[in-house]
Amino acid sequence: MRKPRDYDSELKALEDKARELKTRKVQQLGELVIATGADALSTDELAGALVALAETKETAKTAKTAKREAWAKREAAFFQGRARHDMRTWQSERRKRTKHLIELGGLVIKSGVVDLTGDDRATMFGALIWIAHKLKSERREQACALWAGKGKKAFELEGGDTREVATTTPTVSR
Repeated sequence: MRKPRDYDSELKALEDKARELKTRKVQQLGELVIATGADALSTDELAGALVALAETKETAKTAKTAKREAWAKREAAFFQGRARHDMRTWQSERRKRTKHLIELGGLVIKSGVVDLTGDDRATMFGALIWIAHKLKSERREQACALWAGKGKKAFELEGGDTREVATTTPTVSR
């Protein structure tokens, strides 16, 4: 006797595969936007350019085909001119940026701000805005010196109880 087919599991497997392909396509399109430098455009500009490109309609079929062939040649020339080395450079720069952002996030956590604010993003953002405002003021040098001193002390404590550092140095007034 033949075993009945499990259509539900086959359908689920096909849906999973379709979802995976769509995710990969979206990622590849994003990489293409970055590789071509189109990521320098605002989202609105890029969307407008893509819509205009999609709406391009030629009356003569040969003109439309010729235009598409010209685009394909331009793409080939673009990517041949930019060797794989460029992509590696871009990836290296992206990794450096990611490492930098992770380090900055680590400093926010290490300072205790996340715990002290209950992970309230609005409060933390407001504090960072206040810091930026202080750095734009005429008391910039004093604030930088004070904050650098506190930061160095916290790093020296290695594992640093930031409460101890905060109480040992004077504060910058508004």
